[in-house]
Amino acid sequence: GETVILRGRIDRADEFTVTMPDGTEGKFARIVDYKSSEKSLSLADVYQGIQLQLFVYLSALCENGYQPAGILYCNLSDPLISVSSDATEEEIMTQKAKARRMGGIILSEHSMLDHMGGEEILKTKASATTKNFNSMFKHINKVITKTAQNIYGGKFPIKCTDDACTWCEYSQLCRFDNSFAGCYTQSSLDLKDEEIWQLLEKEVLENEMD
Repeated sequence: GETVILRGRIDRADEFTVTMPDGTEGKFARIVDYKSSEKSLSLADVYQGIQLQLFVYLSALCENGYQPAGILYCNLSDPLISVSSDATEEEIMTQKAKARRMGGIILSEHSMLDHMGGEEILKTKASATTKNFNSMFKHINKVITKTAQNIYGGKFPIKCTDDACTWCEYSQLCRFDNSFAGCYTQSSLDLKDEEIWQLLEKEVLENEMD
């Protein structure tokens, strides 16, 4: 078989030491990705192989002695807030801090929300168990393997996501057009997070039976 090397640079990785139920200390890691605008995590896009980057980073850390704590986006832009005309400076700063809270997904176990500063720091309500994270890691490894096999096999289908051309700087050169044979878009799955976790659990069970 061929070897595939993925390279990337993590914006920020934080380590947490947590006392486990058996009295031992567990090492947990979270990924923080800095953005210049608001960004949200879509588990459906991760599942489809569209939004893999941060899960790949966290998976790499977990292969080196850590347990998953979460994946977060940090918006560095100055947020627009709505306050009354007589708002004090303190009230304005409080609202700005609230708007800057990080979103993403965190571990639902071991009081991880509290270890990360609670709701004053995080606005995310999405959570996952260790089992959930590990099942997603296994899934994205399969996605990466399949993608690499397609590359080695010379398979480069002309496809993109629904909004890819909106942000692409080369759209005028590419001239992607759904009316051309072989060109098509890949729409995001309209699935809730819980449905994604159920699909991954089923996938793990099927792999164990093979």
